[in-house]
Amino acid sequence: MAKLYALVNKDGVVENIMKCREEEFTKLLPFIQTPMSSSSWIKVTEETRNAIMGGNFDFASRKFYDRKPFDSWIFDKDVVEWKPPVKKPDSGNFIWSEKEQNWVELIVNECPDCSI
Repeated sequence: MAKLYALVNKDGVVENIMKCREEEFTKLLPFIQTPMSSSSWIKVTEETRNAIMGGNFDFASRKFYDRKPFDSWIFDKDVVEWKPPVKKPDSGNFIWSEKEQNWVELIVNECPDCSI
């Protein structure tokens, strides 16, 4: 079964992702890892969460997390993810507005004459 492996640089940024079987990865490692490299290959598992190109890896918790979605969002070290400065409402369809620094409700107009 193929596994994912992420190449993470010293700053914790995912530089590359490779999918292959574990035995193939072990054979490839001498050719893809140079002794002077400051990057490390990390196996992607349920515990590490999913890796994405340009995403991040927290070495302390050994977890991947997404890029910062908005300048105003704050990194929560306890859960290893970005949090908005204002809690998202529990019900309704909302998107974050960086301009307003708040959640904005999406209003969906229903067409009474449409049959979808």
